[in-house]
Amino acid sequence: MSENNALVQRSMLKQHRVWGQRYGINAADIRPQTLKIFFKLDPNKDSYSVDLSQNGGAQISPIEYRLKDSSLFFANLFGLALLKAPIVASVEYPAGAPFVFYPDKTIFGDAAGTAPLSEAQSLEMVYHSGLTLKTDQTIRLDELTTEIFRSAPDTQSGAAAHPSQALELRDLSSSFFLWGDRKNVVTLQLPGGGNRVNIQGGADSQNYAVLLVGGFEVVNAANSSRVKEFAREVEGRMAR
Repeated sequence: MSENNALVQRSMLKQHRVWGQRYGINAADIRPQTLKIFFKLDPNKDSYSVDLSQNGGAQISPIEYRLKDSSLFFANLFGLALLKAPIVASVEYPAGAPFVFYPDKTIFGDAAGTAPLSEAQSLEMVYHSGLTLKTDQTIRLDELTTEIFRSAPDTQSGAAAHPSQALELRDLSSSFFLWGDRKNVVTLQLPGGGNRVNIQGGADSQNYAVLLVGGFEVVNAANSSRVKEFAREVEGRMAR
C-alpha cells in the first residue's frame, strides 16, 4: 500500500469508528483488514469463480482470508497478485512464497518447452483478464480490466531467487459494503487467444492468482440491531 493510501485509510478508519458509535458499534469492532481470495490456476480452465464469504465453499488455500459470516466489510482497495506455492513431497506450502504483482521471470522461470509460451508469459494472461464481483444479483465490479493491477518494481534484482515487493493495493474510486451472510461471488475470466499450458507451474510448484480486497471489517455485525442503518449512512456519505 502506498504511503498516501495508508494515510487515507487511517483517516477513514477513524471516521468510520465515529459513525459506528452513533449506532452502538464499538470502535474496536471496526478493524482494518485485507481479504485474500485464491484462484488455483489450471491449464484446463479459463474462468474461476470464488465466494468471498467463509460460508461460500471449501477452503482453497490455508493462508486465504475470507469474510466471516457474522461480519460486514467495507471494501475500497483492490489488488491482484501471483503466488508460486512450492510443493515438497506432494504437499503445497503457500506460506513459503511471496506475493508479486507481475510474472517475475526469476520466480516463474519454467521454459516454454514444446508449448508456445513460457510460464511467465502464460501468467501475463492474469493481467489481461476481466474481474467481476456480484453480491447476490447486484454487480459491484463488471469485467474490470486487470491490467491496472500489474505493477513491476522500478529496480529488479535478476540474481534474487525470490524478489520482494510491497503489497500493491489500488483505489478504484469505488467502495461498497459486503455482508458475510450473503453471496459475494468474484469471477476471474482469462482472455481467449492465449496458451495456458504452463500457467499452473512446474512439477514442484502450484501457481495462484490472489485477489486482495482492503478495507475495514465490522466484526460481530450480526449482533448489532442498527448495523444496516450504519451501512446506509456510510454509503450515503461515500456517494457524495
